[in-house]
Amino acid sequence: MALSDELYIKQLQEHEKLFLYEDIKSTCISMIPNAFLIHIFSESGAGTSEIFQVRLLNDLVYSKYMEYNDLMKIIIESFNVSNYIEYSKAVDYLVLCRKDTRQLPHIRFISNNTLNIYYLTFGSETLEYAKKHDRSFFLGRLKWFGLIFELKFIFGNIRGKFGDFNF
Repeated sequence: MALSDELYIKQLQEHEKLFLYEDIKSTCISMIPNAFLIHIFSESGAGTSEIFQVRLLNDLVYSKYMEYNDLMKIIIESFNVSNYIEYSKAVDYLVLCRKDTRQLPHIRFISNNTLNIYYLTFGSETLEYAKKHDRSFFLGRLKWFGLIFELKFIFGNIRGKFGDFNF
């Protein structure tokens, strides 16, 4: 079931109850103290915020990178505030995701373990970042999304949300 599914949104608004993972919630999660869950989510949120302290240098990729970075932030913030994504917003997000994908060059990350520097390869041209930059930015965003999903859908905190994301 999609977060923008009309039936799901209607049930959620009418009953104010989440419908995913009911079997887990009824058997396993009730054994875990609430204080422990709050502590775990607080620690995970604090650790995830540190991932976004890395910044990119201004280069040829920066503007395209920032478009997708901003889109991911919008989706995460929207999901954090609400338990669903309105259909019109979901369509807008999909349009934004697809709008420039044909124009994007092929991007390949190559790890250099000794220097902890990554390279972006554009055909024959390679740009080196002077600062540490790797996939942790996007992995961090996905971790935020996962934390919000777990808090709301697995642990059933329908009104739960995180504070400032620091990204």
